[in-house]
Amino acid sequence: MSGRHRGRATGCAAVAVLLYASAGGGQEPSWHPPTEPSSFIPDDARWIGQPEQAGRGWAREIHLRGSWRIRPGVRRAVLMTAPSQSARVYLNGRLVLTAYDHLEALPAWVEATEALQAGENAVAAVVRSEWRPAFYAQMRVEYDDGSVEDLTTGPGWECATEPAGDRRPAADIGGYYRQAGEGLWGREFALLPREMLRERLAAHNRKLEADFRAGGDPPPRIDEAPELPEWAAQFGGFCRVDEATGQLIDGAGQVRHLFFTVYSQHRNGSWVLHLPDFDFGQYQRDLDLMAEAGVNLYLRFTGWDWLLTKGGDWAPLKEQPNGWPPHFERGIDLLDHFVRCARAHGRYIVFEGDFFWGAHGDVIPAPYRSRYHLYPEVLEAEALAMRKVMHRYSECPNVLGMMIGEEDIVLAHDLANPHQHALFADYLSRKYGSLDEFRRQTPQGYDYADHSAFRPGDRRREYFPGTEPEPVLFPVFTPAAGVFDAARDWLDIALPLWPQYASPQEPAVALADQKSYNEFTPLDPLWIDFYEMREDELLFGMLSRWAEIVREGMPNQLLFYSNAQDFTNSWHFLHLYRRAPLPFDVIGVGCHDSGQNLSEIPPQYTVRKAIKVISSYRPYALAPGSPARGIASGEGEGGRADQPEEVRRYYGGALFDEIGGGAAWTQTYTWGHLSGAEAPEGPHETPLLRWLGQFMPAVQGVAFPLRRPVQVLIIRNTNLAHSNLSGLDYGNAIRVAEALTQLNVEFDIVMDRDVTAGGAELRSSGVAETTTADDPRVDLAAYRLVILPSVASDLCASAWTALETWLADPARTGQRTLAFGWVGKRGPRLEPLATFPEVLQRWTGAADYAASVQLRGKQTVQWAAGAPALTVDFGGALPCGLLDRGETLLMAADGAVIARRLEYQGNPIFAFGFPMGLNNNELWDLAPQQDPRDALAPIYEELVRVAGVDRPVLAPHNLRVYLSGDGKVLLVRERAGLPTDADIEVRLPEGVTYAGLGQTRGGDGYTKLHLRLDPWESAWWKAG
Repeated sequence: MSGRHRGRATGCAAVAVLLYASAGGGQEPSWHPPTEPSSFIPDDARWIGQPEQAGRGWAREIHLRGSWRIRPGVRRAVLMTAPSQSARVYLNGRLVLTAYDHLEALPAWVEATEALQAGENAVAAVVRSEWRPAFYAQMRVEYDDGSVEDLTTGPGWECATEPAGDRRPAADIGGYYRQAGEGLWGREFALLPREMLRERLAAHNRKLEADFRAGGDPPPRIDEAPELPEWAAQFGGFCRVDEATGQLIDGAGQVRHLFFTVYSQHRNGSWVLHLPDFDFGQYQRDLDLMAEAGVNLYLRFTGWDWLLTKGGDWAPLKEQPNGWPPHFERGIDLLDHFVRCARAHGRYIVFEGDFFWGAHGDVIPAPYRSRYHLYPEVLEAEALAMRKVMHRYSECPNVLGMMIGEEDIVLAHDLANPHQHALFADYLSRKYGSLDEFRRQTPQGYDYADHSAFRPGDRRREYFPGTEPEPVLFPVFTPAAGVFDAARDWLDIALPLWPQYASPQEPAVALADQKSYNEFTPLDPLWIDFYEMREDELLFGMLSRWAEIVREGMPNQLLFYSNAQDFTNSWHFLHLYRRAPLPFDVIGVGCHDSGQNLSEIPPQYTVRKAIKVISSYRPYALAPGSPARGIASGEGEGGRADQPEEVRRYYGGALFDEIGGGAAWTQTYTWGHLSGAEAPEGPHETPLLRWLGQFMPAVQGVAFPLRRPVQVLIIRNTNLAHSNLSGLDYGNAIRVAEALTQLNVEFDIVMDRDVTAGGAELRSSGVAETTTADDPRVDLAAYRLVILPSVASDLCASAWTALETWLADPARTGQRTLAFGWVGKRGPRLEPLATFPEVLQRWTGAADYAASVQLRGKQTVQWAAGAPALTVDFGGALPCGLLDRGETLLMAADGAVIARRLEYQGNPIFAFGFPMGLNNNELWDLAPQQDPRDALAPIYEELVRVAGVDRPVLAPHNLRVYLSGDGKVLLVRERAGLPTDADIEVRLPEGVTYAGLGQTRGGDGYTKLHLRLDPWESAWWKAG
């Protein structure tokens, strides 16, 4: 038995009475009410698990047993368990608790009073994990005399890998608090009561704020002369983003295209990203290579956890680094040296804010590293620390600025947290005004308590593909009307449920190694509300407050916010569609293809930088009133490390898309990958570095303006993107975007709620408004062609109003074209509708499809009169609605008209009965790949032609072509794996010629250029 006697408590159960102990100088509450996530702080137990045995791996399931002695006179007992990852807990043979946590081992709590008996109490747990099962438990017992006792896992517990297997003493895996090298998690894992959290951080935050206001730590001047005169010139002032072009301008007033990579070193066969672990002799050699190649430094971990003490002072450096003579007293002195060396080599630095991996564990309790958006005091602690560090370099022009986001801001779903539930209830109250209005707009949902449709089956574990399928319980739910009728208070509306695969035997416990992607409640409207609250309010508010604090310390440098991947909410944890009002200088997204060559990547992802970075962020950075001035890529990597030529090809194509598209700069990872340091022979000049050394100087000083004519717009559906049907939005949008890249047509991508027509107020009083109502908007006026890839659910009311205004503008008759895909007849809250949305009824002259069919497999599709037939692969089963009016545009093999051309107010409308991206998967982008890749290009060529879209570049569909603003630099990448010997036609300014290219100027304003490119190659030409 393990336990600790705590003495007397004065009044415990019903009210939040705090009893503080002096152990470790901390404050610990005895009991807390149900509105708090912790009944007490469970810091006395030990993590236990399977003992190590030579030649044996970890079992997936372990059986633990212990005994707790209880005195007579128990008033109350609360049991806490923290599973890694799922557990069933028994007291005296009675199941008292099932617990599951995929990543964090958050505590689960249960009232255990009735399960106890005086004397010995048998305690048992069955724990299952995809990696190493482990268990932590603590029970707090209050006796009638007011004394309190804690009983815990620890010494005396036994472990077996079978229910009746041989038992051995359980292994001690560590304790609760953060200690180097100790503990399964190496950190605390319980959420604190709110007031306790505030008190814990108050002194830290007050001190950092007071120190900054006092100005007692002025930034040093790091102004040693760089090795080359041109480097000194570029550091003659701070970089800025030019509002007119979106291009980065250096201290000498020149356009700069900066390429940053996460600086890493490979030592003893592993990556090193922690600056004190670097070999600084190696750093000097790497800087020489970087200077030759035009590569700059991206510091993935700024170093809060080693730069500052728990109290916010500069921390002493624990160990001197390898490979450099100077002695450094403090960590910040070492970082100063890192910055000085970079400056001497003419290198810029971008720091990344420490939210997760580099967060200070003695300041931020571990669970809060994924909950900054829920707890402002935690966010403030991080921001104040980053402000202190960045203020140190506020007079260093070679420190470009700081990026946050990417995969270091982790947003826990936290669906059992009462603090988040209270925020959710408040959000619903403000959004809908009354429960009656909420019910009117939300006529259906899911009864999470109804398990009648759950069914047994077999499923293979995702991360263990070589294993046999195993029995699981599929958590199937059925949508129903009236689910919210019984709600009498906003707190009666639960946070949404993320159903998990469970064990088929009773009790059904979630199986961590059977990963769910939220596929069992596809029509749940509460996820729309939840993601709106989490992203539009909580994340946006967190980022805005962070920027406000940190910018005070670095007023002349740049702040960059980067989303992570921009995929679907079922897969990734960081999305933010509320982009235009973000108070950052630069916005963008990181996206990568680690370990894959271009030939192994689906076509739409070979141009992911063009689609996800340029097209998806340009309209927001350029929206009137947006604080952003430019866009950038947060990260990226591709090409197999053991195939350096493929690495070169990958980065060449990505850089062309970013620089050619107008990005302010690009970030990627890692230096080890770029420099070949992953190879046994160590760092060396790779084909990529040699290529960069030639290409990067060629484009310096040359503007590729972000602000350029764009006449095509793809509109996404925000509610759909926030739902468990997000694949129908994302998957179709990215496939349409890829088809447009084949035409070398510039296009933007925006969310439906962000469009306006002429700046008019478009909000509808009939639909609940969100916090984005007054955000900067993207005006439709500049676009000639608007595409709605799929209307699987209704757009927001303001989008329909804007589109109607844009399409029916009498001054633009014949100048605007609209195309839309399959109409799913679901409302904005995913409820079924009997007819098309009202605006679509006006456009089509129909309330519904005349009939519906399923399109399957490869079909020969008849196209425009006289044009060759198209061969289109529709995949397994693609829904298609058939209209009975309008001109025939596409006809399936069986004669069904699957797309028609209509006219509305003198402007053409193209109505496709199927999703235009051919994706019908609710969660993922799983549309069939076309063979050839450009099988659908003739359709988009026709849309662009009818819309009168200007095309300054005409090229084969496998080429992506970019011209600088003055036409003097031409970038061309081959992106389909085809050897190319072909002509392109571009509009060039008078007098521009490229050496080595055969060119013929025509009378139509185009110049014909003859190119030869190998598969996947990127080439550039610069006019004399």
